[in-house]
Amino acid sequence: MFLIIVDAHSKWPEVEIMPSTTSAQTIDRLRNIFARYGVPAQVVTDNGPQFTSAEFQLFLKTNGIKHITMALYHPTTNGQAERFVQSFKHAMKCEKQSASQLKTNMAKFLLAYRNTPHSTTGESPSVLFLGRPLRTRLDLVKPDLQRKVMNRQIDQAGRKKHSPTRQLSIDQTVMARNYSGKDKWLPDTVRAQTGPLLYEITVGPNRIWRPHIDQLRASSVKVNDQSDDTAEPHPEPGETGQNIAPAEEIVAEPDIELATNPPVVQQQETGRATTGSEQRYPTRSHQPPKRWGLNSLIRKLFKKTT
Repeated sequence: MFLIIVDAHSKWPEVEIMPSTTSAQTIDRLRNIFARYGVPAQVVTDNGPQFTSAEFQLFLKTNGIKHITMALYHPTTNGQAERFVQSFKHAMKCEKQSASQLKTNMAKFLLAYRNTPHSTTGESPSVLFLGRPLRTRLDLVKPDLQRKVMNRQIDQAGRKKHSPTRQLSIDQTVMARNYSGKDKWLPDTVRAQTGPLLYEITVGPNRIWRPHIDQLRASSVKVNDQSDDTAEPHPEPGETGQNIAPAEEIVAEPDIELATNPPVVQQQETGRATTGSEQRYPTRSHQPPKRWGLNSLIRKLFKKTT
């Protein structure tokens, strides 16, 4: 015996194997189904004794469920459930199948039925009832981009747990990546850690860099102290030929000294203003423009016409 329930809106079916058809067993199965999906507002049943008993009527009244029974000898009154009974019997029609085979076949049938578009609604019961299609083995044939991205992110997070980020200690000697000059790597000293992956390193006596951990390598090379004021410090990546800022100051503008101390402008005999530095561009000789005398030609033509 089977207890068959069909949702009137989405056509979602529920099938329960019943060892007996008493009212107590029916109420127990309905209570479990209502706990999963909620209490319905209305129930339509046949006129079986388990549905017309006082115990069943009290159960429905306690939960605020309206009970409607179908007409006698007229199964089409509850046509949705009766039609599913026909489909279920046709799918389960098999001789001498064990209890485990019966449960397996019933589960396969329900999965296929719930995920198949219904002829009345045009949508599958799972979409109308759960708001999404059920995942089956057929989904493995069509690649799911969202699932693929999620799996990649999970794999990357797992690899990061097994490979922790490198850490550098304060005053540790490192080799810093240099993007200007002939030397590709320069020995420096770690000054402080400004972030999980950012550090401050001392480049010479008067300059500080803030590189990423990927731009640093642990090293045993000693850093030469350049206490002499005439010593030229390492240029910062991307900067060459700039003046040195005062000690403990991080240079952010490449032309700070040039802006605060403008060059002296001198007048030469040619009348052009030049700076004290070397001439960067070639000098140009200015010549007066050549005039073709078009105005006089136009006046002559005008006089002849008048």
